[in-house]
Amino acid sequence: MSDLFVSWEEYNKKTEELALKVHNDGWNFNQVVCIAKGGLRV
Repeated sequence: MSDLFVSWEEYNKKTEELALKVHNDGWNFNQVVCIAKGGLRV
């Protein structure tokens, strides 16, 4: 599998887009668990 390089700007944009999609879906979560490596914002 080849590496995928993403700029910090693109990473932040995609994170915000994902959060908006989850919010707009209307599903009620009790909690969200995220595992990140290297200090990424999730």
